[in-house]
Amino acid sequence: MPHTETKGKLEELRTKGKIIDYEIISLDVPDVPDEEQDKRLITTKYVPFGADNLFPQHLGALARQSVYHRSLLNSKKVYSQGTFDVENADASVIKFLAEKNARGETFRSIFDKLLIDKLRFGNEYLLIIADKIEHLDSSKCRVGKDNESIMFHPDWTNFEATKNKTLVFAKYPKEDIVRKYDGTPAKNGDKIKKSVYHFKQYEPEFDWYGIPEYIAGLDVAGIAYKTNKWQLSQLNNSFKSPGLVEIVASMSPEDAKKVKKSIKDTYTGEGNNDQVVVIIKEPGAEASSYTPFIHKMDGDWIELNQLSLTELVMAHGWYRSLTSIPDNTGFDTTRILNEFDIASKIAVQPIQESILEPIRMLMAKYFDLSGLKMINVPPLSMISSIDINRVTKIYEGRKIAGLPYDEEDVSQQKYIIEANGISNRSGNSN
Repeated sequence: MPHTETKGKLEELRTKGKIIDYEIISLDVPDVPDEEQDKRLITTKYVPFGADNLFPQHLGALARQSVYHRSLLNSKKVYSQGTFDVENADASVIKFLAEKNARGETFRSIFDKLLIDKLRFGNEYLLIIADKIEHLDSSKCRVGKDNESIMFHPDWTNFEATKNKTLVFAKYPKEDIVRKYDGTPAKNGDKIKKSVYHFKQYEPEFDWYGIPEYIAGLDVAGIAYKTNKWQLSQLNNSFKSPGLVEIVASMSPEDAKKVKKSIKDTYTGEGNNDQVVVIIKEPGAEASSYTPFIHKMDGDWIELNQLSLTELVMAHGWYRSLTSIPDNTGFDTTRILNEFDIASKIAVQPIQESILEPIRMLMAKYFDLSGLKMINVPPLSMISSIDINRVTKIYEGRKIAGLPYDEEDVSQQKYIIEANGISNRSGNSN
């Protein structure tokens, strides 16, 4: 029975006085947030990210729970980190890369953190203090309703009780001292003006925040996670089904809520399957009871898990051979190198430039970073794909083998493959 239909019938029973109270308890993957376009309808000083303003926290939790999802995020991060080209860089770039900010962060560590935020949340925040930059945790930042500020709070789940911990930064291109939520200076006597640059992963219909690339894969990331948890939960719970708890007792609405909370805390959450529906009735002829839900599970959990994995790889726009996820093709070096070459051109380089280009612009007043480039090294050596017979001449081969050779002998000047009657240009027989 769908949740809405179940709730409708239970509400009807409560209205008729048949039951005192009810609760439907469930766990769901976070939905894609809707953005409020009309600022007049936003009742807070900040723009909520998600219905509960905790969408980044939900994305962070999903990245910590789903093995496949995290593997894909880590793989994209590792390949996108690259190395900075210092050999061909000028002095300005070298100085910028070597300097540390007040937190002891070098540009390498700042870049890596921005990369993690981009891949996981679709939003990155960079604090600018003159010629210094610092990373801000994306999950703790919200855009001000005025669109001229960025609000940083250490715990948005407990915001109402700890508003005084909020730090309000000016949003680039504006600059200002750091302030508290009430507008007063965060530090007495502070005269240092700062600014925060907001990187956003563009998504049509979203003006305030960016959306991660894998957004269409939220459900399948949840499936991959939940299928594993379901099977573990079945083992832990000895394959006992959840169900309907009917409690017959005379109690106040306050006591009824306490009973529901106790059952919810005991029988639901991670490690407990499905739902528990709790109904509290006035005393009558019937006794308290528990009715298990009967599940008819069609299909194979392993097949479902694999299907969700395939769709998740697609949602990330990534390549399975570049991850640590097992593949039935085995360790195919040719495929790995080919897919790395494609990923480098259509995914890795655009990701890197989406971070580097704004930083070049932001620091242009202090550093000439036009030469700030990255090098992406293949995960495997290309040597394994080279045919030694095509690049080794006969005399070189005889020398390697410890046989007599003559560099001046014209017949030994040929490549080994040519001596076998094959053209070294086309690869076809003569």
